[in-house]
Amino acid sequence: MAQSLIREEKEVCSFCFNASSQKDTPWLHTEDQTEEEKGTKDKWCKSCKKIWEKAHVVRGTKNNWVHVRPRPPHLFGGDYQMCDFRDSCQKREKCTYAHSYEEQEVWNRLRKEEQRNCSCLEEQNRSCIEEQNRPRMEEHQSGSEVRPFPDFEAAGVTTCSTIKLQLCRNFLVDDCQYGQRCTFAHSVSELRTWDAEMQQRLKKGDRRTAAMTSWACPICTVQCQSGEMLEEHMSGERHGLTMFWHRHGFRPPPQKPEITQYNMCWHVERGEHCPRGVRCDFPHSQEEKAYWSQFLPRNS
Repeated sequence: MAQSLIREEKEVCSFCFNASSQKDTPWLHTEDQTEEEKGTKDKWCKSCKKIWEKAHVVRGTKNNWVHVRPRPPHLFGGDYQMCDFRDSCQKREKCTYAHSYEEQEVWNRLRKEEQRNCSCLEEQNRSCIEEQNRPRMEEHQSGSEVRPFPDFEAAGVTTCSTIKLQLCRNFLVDDCQYGQRCTFAHSVSELRTWDAEMQQRLKKGDRRTAAMTSWACPICTVQCQSGEMLEEHMSGERHGLTMFWHRHGFRPPPQKPEITQYNMCWHVERGEHCPRGVRCDFPHSQEEKAYWSQFLPRNS
């Protein structure tokens, strides 16, 4: 194991340190040297009288204090590398390469810690997914409370020539605010009952409620061919994971079987807004990347 270049680490006032960074002994004013403003949660540095803004600094083997920038969110499949330009780099804070060997060591250490945390988080999530989703899944698949066939005319859905019967996304995620008035099915059994009743109405020549039945999961964006396949999907591991992570703000992985590994979104990596948003085929965080990687094909 390579010897560490770092002897000491601190979080100090960013303004004070930057103003004295060229001195032999820069000002290292830590958070315990701040005071809170009355009536607010803002902290003020007693030295520079500015709002507290922390900076991560480390002391290297040469006894000099070096500022460590926040670690970039993206890593191209390995350890962080040194920037060829360093102090003369025009990208400055946006550069995804380390500007000092101390910064490189800190970034690589944080990357390994994040990978360990993601692995632990994945195990914890898998262990509690079944317990958290069991009551909801029983409610989704239960046929004890099937509502009557929806009255589309009363709901004002009369402009569309073809009405679609499908699952209610809001009810799957949380609770549907429309309740009994909702024209979307609140369970797979309810959807199957509505589909059978619609077929009977069509046989009798009643085409006022002509509808197409969609056997799609609105959470995972998976299209099934029948109600049995939809029930099988919703009781599977992928749907359970997607439901759990959906509540934490993660998207389901893209349906592209040719992908063997995921790389971070190029725009997010540069700290920019992704123009594709939720339609982007690249993960927008390391946690989302770890989640998507669970569905990659594993070599046997």
